[in-house]
Order: sequence, then structure tokens, then C-alpha cells
Amino acid sequence: MQILGIGVDIVSNLRIKKSIKKNSFINRVFSKSEIYQSKKTKNKSNYFSKRFAANEAFMKALGTGFRYNVNFKDISVINNKEGKPELKVTSNIKKLLINKLKVKKFTPYLLIGIFLWYFTHESGIHSTISGVVLALTIPHRVQGKDFSLLLKLEHILSPYVAFGIMPLFALANAGVSLHGVSLNTLMEPVPLGILCGLFFGKQIGVFLFSYVSVKLKFAEMPANSNWIKFYGIGILTGIGFTMSLFVGNLAFIENLDHMDGVKIGVLCGSFLSAIIGYFLLLIVSDKKQ
Repeated sequence: MQILGIGVDIVSNLRIKKSIKKNSFINRVFSKSEIYQSKKTKNKSNYFSKRFAANEAFMKALGTGFRYNVNFKDISVINNKEGKPELKVTSNIKKLLINKLKVKKFTPYLLIGIFLWYFTHESGIHSTISGVVLALTIPHRVQGKDFSLLLKLEHILSPYVAFGIMPLFALANAGVSLHGVSLNTLMEPVPLGILCGLFFGKQIGVFLFSYVSVKLKFAEMPANSNWIKFYGIGILTGIGFTMSLFVGNLAFIENLDHMDGVKIGVLCGSFLSAIIGYFLLLIVSDKKQ
């Protein structure tokens, strides 16, 4: 058995006795299980004082304090069937314990993260919050040759996130129905106009403005670059999503029938800009650089 630390805390019974007169204090500091068991005891000030001191002593022993999205209600002192007190903690504390024990394998974090995601989702809170909380507990150190599980995961997940998860997330949240979409749909004025604006308008505008700025000495050509590469970057500026949809919403705020056409035009224009720009830069780039 490994001892992580020793924590001691002294609590004024009189202070707790005054504080528990306010329901807001009890609901903020103690878990539902602790509040439920308090109904079975006569001396409530002693009951809550012991648990308040135990919670603070536990966090001192852990060495983290009440940080990292951890609060009093994540720790509960519950009496078992024999009347003996037991300390119970939530998944937030468990992740901190794993971090404190310097666990360098991802499996324990993944298992706790799955439970955290499920219960966060069922609580009605957006489940992406669970991912943020989980990431805050994964160890990351960059001193010398220290191992960083966080950086390792970032490098492993990066291509899947960039080329898989993010495009699917964007497509799903755009609310675009592709049912019945054909070439004729793209030829309608709204989607065709947006597609041309993103693909042709962006690259022509960016490239010409940059060309004139460089020739008039208002700006300098980037190092190790040429006008073909610069044009390729201009094509990539046609990739737009959030702001393009926002402007589309403003443009057709009184005619929502065109919103599907806006979304289809934005998706097709962005996709075309990404593909053409990528392959142009791939062809003209010097592989030795």
C-alpha cells in the first residue's frame, strides 16, 4: 500500500454550527448521501464538522487542494452498515489519484473518462465538458526527458481529429440534409453563388491584393516562397465554415428557405478550395525543403 501523504485539519464546531443553519452551505459543501445520513443523527453540528475536517484533511494529503474542478461534494464520508465511516470519492478525485500515482498508461484514464462522459451526458450537461475535465488530469511534464502522456496522446490523436472527427462534427452540426441533393441543386443561384464566392472570389481577391502590396513595397514576399505557392495559399483561404454560415444566416434572415442552399454552397466551396489548394501546393513544393 502506497501512502500519498498525510493531512490534518482542525475545524471549529461553533463555526460549523452557525454555517449549517443556512441550507446553501450544506448543499454546497456536502454530498446528497451525507445530507441524507445527517437526518438520522441528533447532533448535526458534530456530524458535519467531522466530515468537513475529513474532506479538507484528505485534500491536504492528496497535495492538490480544491483545484482542478474538484470541490467538497466530490468527497463523501458515509457510515457503512456496521456504522464505521468510509471515504467515497467521485471520478474527478479518482483521476487526480491516478495522476498523483504517476500512472503513465492511458487505459485507466480512458475507463474513468467513459464513465465520466456517460454520467455527464445523462445529467444534461454537454458531454464535451467531460473531455476537457479528463484532459486537465492527464500528466504533462516537459522538464528534461520527463515522459508526457498528454503530448503522446495529442500526437496520436491529431490526424484522426483533424481529418475525421472535426469534419464529421462540422457536417453534423451544420444540420445539412443531403437527401435528394444533385448537380441541379448546386446550379441553383444561392449555392452556386456562395461556391463561386468562396472558391474564385477568395483566391482572386487575396492573391491580387497581396501581389499589388508586394509590388508597391507595402509588404514583403515570405521567405522560400514564390507566386505559385502564394496562389496556392490564396486558394486555401476559400475554406470557410463558421463565419460563412454566420453571414449566410444574416443575409437570409427573412427567407429561411435558402438556408439549406447556403450550407450546401459553403460545404462544396470549402471542400473544393481545400482539395485544389492542397494538391497545387503538393505539386509545386520543393520536397527537399
